[in-house]
Amino acid sequence: MKKSIILATAALCALILVAGFTLLPDGGGNFAQGSPESVPAFGPDAARNASARIQEAKATTTVPLPEALSLFSVEEAFDAAKAEGKYVVFYFWASWCHNCADFNQEVLPNPAILEELNKSFTLVPVDYDNDPDQLVRVFRVRAVPYFIFIDGAGEPATVLPGAVDAPIFLTVLKYVSSGSYKDMEFDEFATSL
Repeated sequence: MKKSIILATAALCALILVAGFTLLPDGGGNFAQGSPESVPAFGPDAARNASARIQEAKATTTVPLPEALSLFSVEEAFDAAKAEGKYVVFYFWASWCHNCADFNQEVLPNPAILEELNKSFTLVPVDYDNDPDQLVRVFRVRAVPYFIFIDGAGEPATVLPGAVDAPIFLTVLKYVSSGSYKDMEFDEFATSL
Protein backbone atom coordinates (compact mmCIF):
# COMPACT_ATOMS: atom_id res chain seq x y z
CA MET A 1 0.00 0.00 0.00
CA LYS A 2 2.72 2.50 0.98
CA LYS A 3 4.69 1.65 -2.14
CA SER A 4 1.70 2.36 -4.40
CA ILE A 5 1.09 5.72 -2.68
CA ILE A 6 4.73 6.66 -3.16
CA LEU A 7 4.62 5.64 -6.83
CA ALA A 8 1.37 7.57 -7.39
CA THR A 9 2.85 10.67 -5.77
CA ALA A 10 5.99 10.39 -7.88
CA ALA A 11 3.90 9.98 -11.04
CA LEU A 12 1.80 13.02 -10.16
CA CYS A 13 4.94 15.11 -9.55
CA ALA A 14 6.36 13.97 -12.90
CA LEU A 15 3.09 14.87 -14.63
CA ILE A 16 3.14 18.31 -13.08
CA LEU A 17 6.72 18.90 -14.18
CA VAL A 18 6.32 17.50 -17.69
CA ALA A 19 2.87 18.83 -18.54
CA GLY A 20 3.50 22.26 -17.04
CA PHE A 21 0.32 22.49 -15.05
CA THR A 22 -0.68 22.13 -11.46
CA LEU A 23 -3.72 20.76 -9.72
CA LEU A 24 -5.31 23.51 -7.71
CA PRO A 25 -8.18 23.37 -5.22
CA ASP A 26 -11.42 24.48 -6.91
CA GLY A 27 -13.05 25.57 -3.66
CA GLY A 28 -15.23 22.49 -3.34
CA GLY A 29 -12.61 20.14 -1.98
CA ASN A 30 -11.77 18.92 -5.48
CA PHE A 31 -8.75 19.67 -7.58
CA ALA A 32 -8.89 21.11 -11.07
CA GLN A 33 -6.25 21.65 -13.71
CA GLY A 34 -4.82 25.11 -13.53
CA SER A 35 -1.67 27.09 -13.65
CA PRO A 36 -0.03 29.32 -11.09
CA GLU A 37 -1.10 32.30 -13.21
CA SER A 38 -4.77 31.39 -12.70
CA VAL A 39 -4.55 31.83 -8.95
CA PRO A 40 -3.42 35.31 -7.89
CA ALA A 41 -2.18 34.10 -4.48
CA PHE A 42 0.38 31.88 -6.19
CA GLY A 43 0.88 33.59 -9.55
CA PRO A 44 3.19 36.23 -10.95
CA ASP A 45 1.05 39.02 -9.48
CA ALA A 46 1.69 37.66 -6.01
CA ALA A 47 5.41 37.45 -6.76
CA ARG A 48 5.41 41.05 -8.05
CA ASN A 49 3.45 42.19 -4.99
CA ALA A 50 5.84 40.38 -2.65
CA SER A 51 8.78 41.89 -4.49
CA ALA A 52 7.23 45.35 -4.19
CA ARG A 53 6.67 44.83 -0.45
CA ILE A 54 10.30 43.79 0.00
CA GLN A 55 11.53 46.81 -1.97
CA GLU A 56 9.30 49.09 0.08
CA ALA A 57 10.59 47.56 3.31
CA LYS A 58 14.17 47.99 2.13
CA ALA A 59 13.53 51.65 1.47
CA THR A 60 11.97 52.27 4.87
CA THR A 61 13.81 50.15 7.43
CA THR A 62 17.52 50.65 6.92
CA VAL A 63 19.03 51.84 10.20
CA PRO A 64 22.81 52.12 10.24
CA LEU A 65 24.98 50.49 12.85
CA PRO A 66 26.21 52.80 15.62
CA GLU A 67 29.32 54.85 14.77
CA ALA A 68 30.98 53.84 18.06
CA LEU A 69 30.92 50.19 17.06
CA SER A 70 34.12 48.70 15.64
CA LEU A 71 33.35 46.70 12.50
CA PHE A 72 35.62 44.19 10.79
CA SER A 73 35.89 42.19 7.59
CA VAL A 74 36.06 38.41 8.01
CA GLU A 75 39.85 38.29 7.73
CA GLU A 76 40.37 41.30 9.98
CA ALA A 77 37.98 39.86 12.55
CA PHE A 78 39.85 36.58 12.91
CA ASP A 79 43.27 38.28 12.91
CA ALA A 80 42.16 40.68 15.65
CA ALA A 81 40.42 37.92 17.60
CA LYS A 82 43.58 35.80 17.62
CA ALA A 83 45.88 38.71 18.44
CA GLU A 84 43.70 40.22 21.15
CA GLY A 85 42.01 37.11 22.59
CA LYS A 86 38.58 38.17 21.39
CA TYR A 87 35.60 36.35 19.93
CA VAL A 88 34.25 36.86 16.43
CA VAL A 89 30.54 37.56 16.12
CA PHE A 90 28.84 37.42 12.74
CA TYR A 91 25.75 39.61 12.71
CA PHE A 92 23.47 38.62 9.82
CA TRP A 93 20.99 41.38 9.03
CA ALA A 94 18.97 42.74 6.10
CA SER A 95 17.92 46.24 5.10
CA TRP A 96 14.28 45.12 4.82
CA CYS A 97 14.24 43.50 8.27
CA HIS A 98 12.26 45.53 10.81
CA ASN A 99 13.66 43.51 13.74
CA CYS A 100 17.20 44.25 12.49
CA ALA A 101 16.40 47.97 12.25
CA ASP A 102 14.97 47.95 15.78
CA PHE A 103 18.01 46.05 17.04
CA ASN A 104 20.40 48.52 15.36
CA GLN A 105 18.50 51.48 16.76
CA GLU A 106 17.54 50.30 20.24
CA VAL A 107 20.01 47.60 21.35
CA LEU A 108 23.39 48.18 19.73
CA PRO A 109 23.71 51.85 20.80
CA ASN A 110 23.37 50.82 24.46
CA PRO A 111 26.63 51.99 26.13
CA ALA A 112 27.13 48.73 28.08
CA ILE A 113 26.67 46.68 24.90
CA LEU A 114 29.01 48.89 22.88
CA GLU A 115 31.62 48.58 25.62
CA GLU A 116 31.33 44.78 25.83
CA LEU A 117 31.31 44.34 22.04
CA ASN A 118 34.38 46.54 21.51
CA LYS A 119 36.23 45.00 24.47
CA SER A 120 35.62 41.29 23.82
CA PHE A 121 34.42 40.86 20.23
CA THR A 122 35.20 41.59 16.63
CA LEU A 123 31.89 42.23 14.89
CA VAL A 124 31.38 41.23 11.27
CA PRO A 125 28.10 42.59 9.91
CA VAL A 126 26.80 40.42 7.06
CA ASP A 127 24.12 41.83 4.76
CA TYR A 128 21.81 38.90 4.02
CA ASP A 129 21.10 40.17 0.50
CA ASN A 130 24.62 41.32 -0.39
CA ASP A 131 27.07 38.74 0.91
CA PRO A 132 30.18 38.52 -1.29
CA ASP A 133 31.84 36.06 1.12
CA GLN A 134 28.81 33.73 0.85
CA LEU A 135 28.59 33.47 4.64
CA VAL A 136 24.80 33.19 4.52
CA ARG A 137 25.22 30.00 2.50
CA VAL A 138 28.21 28.68 4.48
CA PHE A 139 26.43 29.08 7.83
CA ARG A 140 22.99 28.18 6.37
CA VAL A 141 21.35 31.28 7.78
CA ARG A 142 17.63 31.20 7.01
CA ALA A 143 16.36 34.21 8.96
CA VAL A 144 17.60 37.52 10.26
CA PRO A 145 18.72 38.84 12.59
CA TYR A 146 21.03 35.97 13.40
CA PHE A 147 24.26 35.97 15.41
CA ILE A 148 27.04 33.39 15.31
CA PHE A 149 29.75 33.57 17.96
CA ILE A 150 33.13 31.94 17.25
CA ASP A 151 36.30 31.93 19.34
CA GLY A 152 39.62 33.23 17.99
CA ALA A 153 40.68 29.70 17.03
CA GLY A 154 37.62 29.31 14.81
CA GLU A 155 35.66 27.06 17.17
CA PRO A 156 31.92 27.74 17.52
CA ALA A 157 30.78 29.21 20.81
CA THR A 158 27.04 29.74 20.40
CA VAL A 159 24.35 31.18 18.15
CA LEU A 160 21.58 33.64 18.81
CA PRO A 161 18.68 33.46 16.36
CA GLY A 162 16.42 36.48 16.33
CA ALA A 163 16.41 39.85 17.99
CA VAL A 164 16.44 40.25 21.75
CA ASP A 165 16.31 43.25 24.04
CA ALA A 166 19.40 44.97 25.42
CA PRO A 167 19.58 43.19 28.82
CA ILE A 168 19.36 39.74 27.22
CA PHE A 169 21.87 40.61 24.49
CA LEU A 170 24.31 41.93 27.09
CA THR A 171 23.90 38.68 29.05
CA VAL A 172 24.63 36.66 25.89
CA LEU A 173 27.76 38.75 25.27
CA LYS A 174 28.96 38.15 28.82
CA TYR A 175 28.10 34.45 28.57
CA VAL A 176 30.35 34.13 25.54
CA SER A 177 33.16 36.51 26.58
CA SER A 178 33.51 34.84 29.99
CA GLY A 179 33.84 31.42 28.34
CA SER A 180 30.88 30.18 30.39
CA TYR A 181 29.32 28.67 27.26
CA LYS A 182 31.95 25.91 27.51
CA ASP A 183 30.63 24.39 30.72
CA MET A 184 27.35 26.06 31.62
CA GLU A 185 23.90 26.35 30.09
CA PHE A 186 22.80 29.88 29.26
CA ASP A 187 19.82 29.82 31.67
CA GLU A 188 22.11 28.77 34.53
CA PHE A 189 24.55 31.57 33.64
CA ALA A 190 21.78 34.16 33.36
CA THR A 191 20.37 33.33 36.80
CA SER A 192 23.85 33.46 38.34
CA LEU A 193 24.28 37.16 37.47
